[in-house]
Amino acid sequence: PQGALVARVIKDSPAAKGGLRVGDVILMFNDQLLRNSSQLPPLVGTMAVGEDARLKVLRNGKEIELTVRIAELPSEEAQEQPEEAAAPDAAKSNRLGLVFSELTAEERKKLELSNDEGVRVEEVHEGPAASAGVDPGDVVLMVDGRKISSLAQLQQIIKAVLKGKTVAMLLLKPQGPVFVALRAPD
Repeated sequence: PQGALVARVIKDSPAAKGGLRVGDVILMFNDQLLRNSSQLPPLVGTMAVGEDARLKVLRNGKEIELTVRIAELPSEEAQEQPEEAAAPDAAKSNRLGLVFSELTAEERKKLELSNDEGVRVEEVHEGPAASAGVDPGDVVLMVDGRKISSLAQLQQIIKAVLKGKTVAMLLLKPQGPVFVALRAPD
């Protein structure tokens, strides 16, 4: 696994205008190979507003090329309305009823995590995770004995979980680390 998984596309954002979709994996940014999503924000930040960025994207198993014009982010009001219904689709894509996002470098520093550690829980839908006490804002550190280093890796682990299998998930909650047991539905 490599690249930066697109978990959300904000309406009228440069990403939306450039054709990015939820579920795309950005493999290259201006000929720079992305090993993980934390590499992307600094690369975008080095570009001036109005410049075009060339992206190599994996979509539905096929590599495509897109051009995204760097621009200022839309207002906070517009950011609240994702272009696609990302939350329900993402929640359906895993058996646990969770929607995740990558942590920023600043968030990792604040939480005293390494650069390749943890994924934030954005939403908790009805299901095994809600019953186990997983809350929005929790950080997933480990699932089924495997350290979580990226959103893409976490999604792969969840998809690989056998139906009906119980797995341990290590969460970083405001009060500290907690293990919860989750049973994937049959």
